[in-house]
Amino acid sequence: MADVPPTDPSADDASDQADGAAEESKPSLIAVVKDKLSGAGSEPLRGKRDRLALPLVVGSLALTLAGLIQWVTAAPVADYPAALDTVEELLEASEFDQAIAYLNDPISVSFAREPIGTVDLARFYALSGDAVSMSQAAKGLDVRSNHERVVALYERARQSDPLVLDAPRLARLASTLLALDDLSSALEEVRAIPVTEPAWRHSMLRAVIERAMEEGDRAELGPGESVAELLVEIRDAPGVAPENRMWAVEQQTRLRLEAGYPERAVTALLPEIQRMDSPFGPEAGRLFVLLGRAYLELGHVDDAEKQLKHATSEGVLGPRDPALGEALVLLGRIAQLSEDLELAHDRYQEAAARFPEQGVSPAAHLGLGEVFAALGEPRDAMLAYQRAVADITERGMTSTVDVEDAAISLTQRFRDSIARDQLLEALQYAQITEQLYADGPVPPDVTERLATTHRAIADSLMEQLPKLPTGEPDLVESDPVTLEEARSHFYSAGEYFAAHAEAVELGDPQVYAGSLLSAADAYDRSASELEAIALFTEYIDLQGDEPRALSARVRLAKAHLARGNAESSVSILERLRLEHPRSQPAAEAVIPLARAYLLINESERWPDAERLLLSVLGGGRTDVSPESPDYRAALVELGLLYRRVGQHPRAIEKLEESLSRYTDLEEDPRVLFALADACRLASLDLYETLKSAMPQSERFELRGLRVERLDRASELYERIRAMLSARDPARLNDLDRVMLRNAMFYRGDCAYDLADHLVDENPERSRELFDRAIELYDAAAQLYARDPASLVAMTQIVNCYLKLGQNRQAETAHERARSRLRELPESAWRGDNIPMTRRHWEEWLESTLQLGQDISGS
Repeated sequence: MADVPPTDPSADDASDQADGAAEESKPSLIAVVKDKLSGAGSEPLRGKRDRLALPLVVGSLALTLAGLIQWVTAAPVADYPAALDTVEELLEASEFDQAIAYLNDPISVSFAREPIGTVDLARFYALSGDAVSMSQAAKGLDVRSNHERVVALYERARQSDPLVLDAPRLARLASTLLALDDLSSALEEVRAIPVTEPAWRHSMLRAVIERAMEEGDRAELGPGESVAELLVEIRDAPGVAPENRMWAVEQQTRLRLEAGYPERAVTALLPEIQRMDSPFGPEAGRLFVLLGRAYLELGHVDDAEKQLKHATSEGVLGPRDPALGEALVLLGRIAQLSEDLELAHDRYQEAAARFPEQGVSPAAHLGLGEVFAALGEPRDAMLAYQRAVADITERGMTSTVDVEDAAISLTQRFRDSIARDQLLEALQYAQITEQLYADGPVPPDVTERLATTHRAIADSLMEQLPKLPTGEPDLVESDPVTLEEARSHFYSAGEYFAAHAEAVELGDPQVYAGSLLSAADAYDRSASELEAIALFTEYIDLQGDEPRALSARVRLAKAHLARGNAESSVSILERLRLEHPRSQPAAEAVIPLARAYLLINESERWPDAERLLLSVLGGGRTDVSPESPDYRAALVELGLLYRRVGQHPRAIEKLEESLSRYTDLEEDPRVLFALADACRLASLDLYETLKSAMPQSERFELRGLRVERLDRASELYERIRAMLSARDPARLNDLDRVMLRNAMFYRGDCAYDLADHLVDENPERSRELFDRAIELYDAAAQLYARDPASLVAMTQIVNCYLKLGQNRQAETAHERARSRLRELPESAWRGDNIPMTRRHWEEWLESTLQLGQDISGS
């Protein structure tokens, strides 16, 4: 017969070991006896008691050795009873490894050649279970595979002989099942322990109850079983040890208090205390602590303090008894209720310091958090709360406070912080509350708290930014760090609002829709267009034509536009204006729709954009006046539109009107640059027009207008240069940098064009302007020496010197420009943002030819 023998429980996985122990692992029993006789590896004798014990140990091992030798040398019948007796003696001597080895070989090995009887087989399996269980316990191991092996071995023993599992083995089996988190099976084994063995039965029943109370709602005790009934069973059992009975009374009281029955707890405790031999022992002290807690929950503060002070008096509770820490926490609570915060702090601090690893710690640190908050020390309060939360969650401490208690306390701190407008502090309390639910879903109210606080902080940061007359933040003048911080909080708000929407989706459709919209709004304001598009779309599909859903359509279209998806934007906005033409959202759709038209096809759709903007300015809407934001936005947008499509005179008209009506726009570089560009380009249009034949009076008028355009452009470019140069370079965006660079170069172009325009009419001023142009171009070329745009300035300097008749300087400048051109890759001057037009190339070519003729003529 070949069955699986026990294996060394120190292995990580007992099932991986081969049947039968390796030869080298088999200890020599003779060597063991010799070691015992010589004292090798043992501690020195310590007095008379040890000297008396030595002969007993030596005698026992000598008999064991004799039995082993007799069994091994006996032939042909194996003496299994004697061999199993040997294993028992080894286990009694705590020689667990030797016992395991002996069970493996020779006993297990002998099964193949010598059958074993049913009774001996049951005993073999039982001793094998004993050996693995006792060995693992002695080595401080908790290996699941070893526990599973013990259960399997005891089950085989029971199958062979049900009576082989006596009280100690049933207790050992129950303990093993508890280690495997099988409370129901463990309780069945405890029930199998005979009532005639009350010590084993009650101690293991107590172990099952303790585990069940640790697991709370997760505990599975089996049909018809409850912790309360088990406690009654221990308390009322015949022959129960006094300490076990008092423990059961203590746990019953805790259950009553946790269930919210402090009056019943007091009523049951008072007679139990009277039954005790003395009210001054530790068992009595623990009951006095619970009595004090019950009185406190009833609001009888004086009675509570009296009982707790008795419990903490010298000699009642041991200095390391967790009940002492619990009493200190309760006394701290009493001091806190009396507004003696210093005393409360001292009580909580003492409990936390003396019982850091006990269930006292969460309650002590929770109390410290409340006291520090009341003392106006939020940093220390949060540290205390974080420790309490860690104790409750990460370290799994059982305590008089739980997740719900901590959440209630933290919620109050959150509300206090909000009332004092301390948003960052409130956010930290909300974040600590979230940590309570690290292993499960966060309650919707906590998620909503985090969402609204992040949004409130973001709104507060946005309020700190400079504002445009429309009330919107001036992103150009805003501190980029503050702006980025606000966007980060908006993004977090979006995350939490989305989580809140998901949590309430099935319970409350309206709350779900509101959180969905709030999440989309927050994402949009954080410039997270993809997330915003997804949630705006979901919200609109859910809410249909509800007024807020119409506004959400405009927000959705703008988000698409920000992503460069003009087609989707146009589709959304055109449908909105068609279905709800008189709604406010339809009016808000005008500007984004006009911009979308231009993005789709500027050359073909700009009349559609113009028509939309003129509908706002033309008086078609009674709710729009020149003072309204819509009128202002449409007027500026129309001027920018005309500039963009080359309608320069109309652009100048609308942009000049914008500056006249809204004087704050004088500080908007975007509007100023568009007007400057419109004036400069209009002057170029006039230059081409003046090449045609026309009446002298008309020519005179157009020449004067060209001078006005160039003077105005030059003035505006200088203002833009001064405005943007005065700003912190780190706060300039890409558009600002392009406008500043181009303004530097276009100042030179304006001076050059005006000088060239006045060559015949006013030669003296023309020469001054050419000199001025050289200065401006040189300043731009030096400032942007690494920029391909510097080539523009260098070529124009060549042209200026030739206009002035300074050919030598022109030739030097020409060589510098050609050298610069050779340094640049061909693609460098093809970019749309480089102010090098065809006209610049043509004029440089003309100058090159002129220089070549002058050189060959000389």
